[in-house]
Amino acid sequence: MWIVLHYFTPHLYTYFCTPPTAYGFFLSPFIAPTPHCSAFRWIMYTGGNMITTMWVLIGGWVVHKVFSDPTSATKSTAPPAG
Repeated sequence: MWIVLHYFTPHLYTYFCTPPTAYGFFLSPFIAPTPHCSAFRWIMYTGGNMITTMWVLIGGWVVHKVFSDPTSATKSTAPPAG
C-alpha cells in the first residue's frame, strides 16, 4: 500500500499543488499550505520512510535466514530428562 501511495502522490502533488504554469508558480505559495497539499507531503515523507523500513526488515530477515544454524530449529530447548 505504501509503495502505491508513494508512487502516485508526487504526481497528484504536482498536479494539484504546483501547476506547471506561470500562474501556478505565483499561486503555489498560497496552495502549498492547504490541507490536501500538506497531506500529500506527509504521505510522500512517511511512505519513503516506510519503504526504507520494509527493506531493512527484509534485509534482516534474509541475513537471519542465511546465517542461522539450520539444525537449531530441530533442537529441543527443554532440559534433558533424568
